[in-house]
Amino acid sequence: APSIAISILPRAIQRFLRRYPGVGATLEVRTPHSVIESVETRDFDIGVTASTFSSDLLTILPLIEVEAVCVMPDDHPLAAHETVHAADLGDQPFISLGVNSMSRRRTDRAFEQTGVQRRIVAETQTGSVACALVGQGIGLAVLDFLTVSVIAKAPLTFRPFRPRVGIDFVLISPKTRPNARITGRFLEVFDEILAEIDSPFVTDVRH
Repeated sequence: APSIAISILPRAIQRFLRRYPGVGATLEVRTPHSVIESVETRDFDIGVTASTFSSDLLTILPLIEVEAVCVMPDDHPLAAHETVHAADLGDQPFISLGVNSMSRRRTDRAFEQTGVQRRIVAETQTGSVACALVGQGIGLAVLDFLTVSVIAKAPLTFRPFRPRVGIDFVLISPKTRPNARITGRFLEVFDEILAEIDSPFVTDVRH
């Protein structure tokens, strides 16, 4: 999941490598389908993805739910609002994620539920690129908070979006192969980082 890869995982890898000198880590950013397939085929020990699915080959553990926010230039009229509603975006140029994204599907549903027709002027596969397009004044976007917190620096800003859009992230690992000891140690560090997140836009859903 790109949003996890640019926000939480770098902090986890940094702490892991400091705690366990001499070991290494590989971080690859792939589509949800590719992440699932790579863990199923045991190319990777673990994966994190924003996807709702079931698999006989994988253990799937809920991690966090991340709320979507509306990203805009800080001098945009909507920046004066405490919260941006779907109806506020009906006449605005809109930058959307690709149709295979959970965030896109859930954002689409929010607009459909409110009967708002967006004017989509650009589509891209990643939230970081969407933020770059917003920065060029091309349009506004509704993106997950983790991506926005890392990428959307001044002169960009964001506001809560309603109706609420939540994106669920899960940890996946093979059922038939126990994690290596070092993988278990990384997961301990990863859990620590997740527990330290303090944001109204991120909900810990670990069991």
